[in-house]
Amino acid sequence: MSDFDWQYFFSMRLTVESIWSAFCKVLYEAVELYVPYATTNMAGTKKQYSRSTPKAKTIRKAFSRKRCLWRKHRQNLQNPYILNKYKEAEVKCRQLVHEYEAVTERRTINSNNAGSFYRHINKRMMLYQLFVLV
Repeated sequence: MSDFDWQYFFSMRLTVESIWSAFCKVLYEAVELYVPYATTNMAGTKKQYSRSTPKAKTIRKAFSRKRCLWRKHRQNLQNPYILNKYKEAEVKCRQLVHEYEAVTERRTINSNNAGSFYRHINKRMMLYQLFVLV
């Protein structure tokens, strides 16, 4: 950071917002370059699911990540990088839930079990009734 040309940096920007966003960009680039990050070794773990069928554990992890990013965003409201990461996590959570529901519905239909099919329909009807009453 000491080698950065701050005189030129401030002379090219006229508003506080442009200075702040450019400063954040320089800071995040420096963090990505020089701050080490931890990696985990997944070699010893067994993969229990395929990519096409998300399990409840992956959905819980995605929601946990989303909550973490929301807390970080609330602490630093001016940071557009964290807000963008939060929005990406939100989309990922929605996508994982949608895929999980589709897989469970497909599994119910393909099981050829009338009881599980009607149980699924009744759950959906009860949820619909709750939303209509609210």
